[in-house]
Amino acid sequence: MNIMKGKAKNPEIRPVPSAHGAGGSHSQSSCNFVIVGSGLTGLNLARELKNSDPNLTVSILEKSTSCGGRMATRRVGDLKFDHGAQFIKKTDASQLLIEYWNSENVATRFPSKEIEAVCGLAGISQLAKKLAVNLDVTYNFEATRLDPVDDGWIVHSEDGRSRQAKTVVLTSPLPQALELLSGSNVHYDSRLGALSYAKCIVLLIQSEFEILSNQSYFERIDEDVFSACSQRAKGLAPTGAWTIAMSEAWSERHFDRTEDAILNSARPILQKKFGLAHPYTAQVKKWRYSHPQETWPQPFDNPQPGLFVAGDGFGGPSLVGALMSSNGLLKHLQKTLAPQGDGEFHK
Repeated sequence: MNIMKGKAKNPEIRPVPSAHGAGGSHSQSSCNFVIVGSGLTGLNLARELKNSDPNLTVSILEKSTSCGGRMATRRVGDLKFDHGAQFIKKTDASQLLIEYWNSENVATRFPSKEIEAVCGLAGISQLAKKLAVNLDVTYNFEATRLDPVDDGWIVHSEDGRSRQAKTVVLTSPLPQALELLSGSNVHYDSRLGALSYAKCIVLLIQSEFEILSNQSYFERIDEDVFSACSQRAKGLAPTGAWTIAMSEAWSERHFDRTEDAILNSARPILQKKFGLAHPYTAQVKKWRYSHPQETWPQPFDNPQPGLFVAGDGFGGPSLVGALMSSNGLLKHLQKTLAPQGDGEFHK
């Protein structure tokens, strides 16, 4: 839902004193764009910027060891579990990407008659990794501070590395992006802080018991369980394998408990709802920022010159929402910043 109709701007910036100094040494030469976060918003934005002008220098900084964000696949023996997003719906926003994935033979139709969508032949993370091909992605780079400089921004990491760019785009979950802005004394619209994110506990179940009676996917099951998805039906497992996402309320209550405690609390629910009883094996995955519960009315925000914030908190709580935010920001950049043929964007 949209929580407000307009935005207030505060143009002031109070840079944090730095051991490097706002204009001091940094490990990389300046590029056109630095994108913080390699989820779908960041990957699509980087790819489309490079498609619009191959001379642009675009760098993605990712704090983890792989790209994709919630486009995540976990291997357990000879099984694979998509343990974040299960699919991406076919919409106007996703059409071109889906055509690209199909042309690269990495996508397949999601096995549900009710949902027109695709998933990855080798897991949904395969779709993200395909987008990252030929992009400049630096992994294990956790952005901890932003410093303004005359010709853009410097992004600093926890381990002392830095990257400078004329334009910086934050695409990590909105609470993390706002934490980075606050820690850097960068002013932003305080109403962004009113957007909250839901937690989600995901159970990865290995069992030959068919819990959905020949259905491959079902969602909004009840007050405790949001969805269940057969990974075997998606071609990711030779035996029974299920990804079960618990509800927002259940996840909130149990999020800080241990894995054993979570599984002990979930077992009677799984037996009651699905008839699932031992023996089966289970693992737990936690998403602290599963999806936004409210959405900003614009596809991105521009808190300071050369600094943007985008992601599903702006486009909506799904992979399509992440794409809508990315596409909205791309249109803005293409409209307000015109390439002059020298690899530079000029106002």
